[in-house]
Amino acid sequence: MKRGILMSCLAIIMACASCVKKDSLKVIDKEIRYVKDGITTVPRPAPIPVQSRLDIPALPSTNFEVPYPWKTENLSSSTNPNFAYKEPDKPWIVQLAISSRYTFDTREGAQDYKAWYRVSNDDGKTWPELKPVIKQGQGFDLMKPVPGVVIGKNSFCPAGTSPILRASNGEIMVPFYSWPLDEKGELYDPYKANTYTVAGVLIGKWTTDGKDMLWDSSQTVDLDVKAATRGADEPTIIELKKKGSFVMVIRGSNERCPDKAKMPGRRWVAFSKDYCRTWTKPEPMTYTDGELFYSPSSSSIIIRSVLNQKVYWIGNISRTNTDGNSPRYPLIIGEVDEAKGALIKGTIISIDDINPRYDSEKIQLSNFQAYQDPRTGNILVVLCRLDFDWWLETSKKPVNWYLISVPVK
Repeated sequence: MKRGILMSCLAIIMACASCVKKDSLKVIDKEIRYVKDGITTVPRPAPIPVQSRLDIPALPSTNFEVPYPWKTENLSSSTNPNFAYKEPDKPWIVQLAISSRYTFDTREGAQDYKAWYRVSNDDGKTWPELKPVIKQGQGFDLMKPVPGVVIGKNSFCPAGTSPILRASNGEIMVPFYSWPLDEKGELYDPYKANTYTVAGVLIGKWTTDGKDMLWDSSQTVDLDVKAATRGADEPTIIELKKKGSFVMVIRGSNERCPDKAKMPGRRWVAFSKDYCRTWTKPEPMTYTDGELFYSPSSSSIIIRSVLNQKVYWIGNISRTNTDGNSPRYPLIIGEVDEAKGALIKGTIISIDDINPRYDSEKIQLSNFQAYQDPRTGNILVVLCRLDFDWWLETSKKPVNWYLISVPVK
């Protein structure tokens, strides 16, 4: 009798476990190397789907010739997988890059970014020279490539933290950000923070022969200076179920705000109904019940699952109010309600979090990349764990990865 009861209980437990596995997100494998490990130990290779990466020749990082008075610049992000896109069922590939006269990821460098591209129409066998991204139409040229940008005075560049997206109308959507000018023609920066940017989308359309791409750009999305000290940064987008409708998730900041209680760290959302041409005024991202949450100034990614067609957001949610970029933990993934652009609280799981045994409070679980395996639907998140010595080159950091299974339905 007791054995029968025990077996019945075990059956119920197994059934419940099966339900959890099928109906919820779950980290099913991971490889963590803490900063103290350095690169002396070889981590287990990540199960990155081959289909997620394109084998594209690297571009030179220095002495890049430019058609400006200063002649040469530095080139960055040329090997970033988020800067490459292949058209389905075509041998057409577009690769993006950014350049600057100065050091990347600095205030000086960020005010000088420019966007470039090149197209291969033979599956990457041959590549032409890089060309500047310039919006089609009157009033746009080499020195004024997109609205509001004047080469040599301010900057714009693709958001390499977010993948290039193909819209349902065949256009290529590239999230970007730019540093606007004020009414005097100077860099707009009301709080004298590290940077100030507005967000937007570069819209590419293939020529019929696949040998080039014609560019357009969206209305830019800004945040009220009373809501974010550094504007709208590092946007990530996804097309919603209704064709032509998009949601954009934006990075905000309260850096240098004297009263952070009045400017809490938030994530922001905006919507478009016309294939990214225009956008609604950004609102704080919330849970579906309207509850607000804290989020640092850090990159994030919104993706649609190839397995169940649900939309997921990957990013940092903080337990307390943020201080600019910090804290950048834990790293979470959760389902997004498409109608509201809000997180469904019951779906959220932690991908990784601070480990007090190894990490300081400055640990950054950010600057990640995400891939989907088209066969299994598993999501792979890859990042370098940055800590107190975060300013060192990421190439000197051990790689961490996390394999996440998604529910079938």
